[in-house]
Amino acid sequence: MDSKSLMEDIKKLKDVRKAQFIDTTMVKTGSYQVAAYVMEEYSGKETNTVYEGRYPIHSNETAIAGYLAKELNKAIGDTITLQVNDKEYDYIITGFSQGSYRGDMSIVYLRRDGIIKIEPTFKQQNLQIYLQDGIKSEEFKTELEKLYGNSIVQTIDMDKEFIQAIGLYTSIVSKVGVTILVITILVVMLVLYFVINSSVIRKKHELGIQKALGFTTLQLRNQISLGLLPSVIIGVLLGSLLGATQTNSLMTMVQSAMGIMRANYMVPCSGL
Repeated sequence: MDSKSLMEDIKKLKDVRKAQFIDTTMVKTGSYQVAAYVMEEYSGKETNTVYEGRYPIHSNETAIAGYLAKELNKAIGDTITLQVNDKEYDYIITGFSQGSYRGDMSIVYLRRDGIIKIEPTFKQQNLQIYLQDGIKSEEFKTELEKLYGNSIVQTIDMDKEFIQAIGLYTSIVSKVGVTILVITILVVMLVLYFVINSSVIRKKHELGIQKALGFTTLQLRNQISLGLLPSVIIGVLLGSLLGATQTNSLMTMVQSAMGIMRANYMVPCSGL
């Protein structure tokens, strides 16, 4: 009933690094059903998903998903009308975010004093607790339920839930990645076989003369290999350069349909 008081009590526990409300509720904009994230203020948000602009800092502002902005043809500084039942309000768009919420890329971010404008009965109920380093979440969960069992409807270990949720997905992606790697190696080997084989056929007469002059088979093989070395080195350097500079652009194109509007993967050049 008194969620704010409960949050302040939990903040004082020695194992807690931070505690804050991050709630979700459903709103509408036009014909779109939109998931709205709600926080008291976003300065303390653990992860920043806004890739352009900023989170709202006033009650009449909102940040929206870049995918949704694209669908609605909205830019930063435009207004968007959000509605709950018969109440609606025009919010100023301050930023674009990326990612998806339970597979839905229609997302907006509002402050608590902002959602009240269209949902006066809204209450903060989803408390996210961040633990100090080295604290086992399962043990803390048990302690929390002992201390506040009557005040908490449900306690969820988000790390455990996340690992279970993506476990199958990562396994599939890993297998696909290994399969692509094996196929790529086989294709490269096949191409090299045809290139070297055609090179030997073209130079059959020349190689025969060199063999007669005393060149060993190993020396002739090394000669053919060294002849391919410049093109291989150029290909590797160009591939590394493109990988270092264009990976994020390519991943943005591939993942935009998943709500990732601006990829920012780290590409360590020391590993190229």
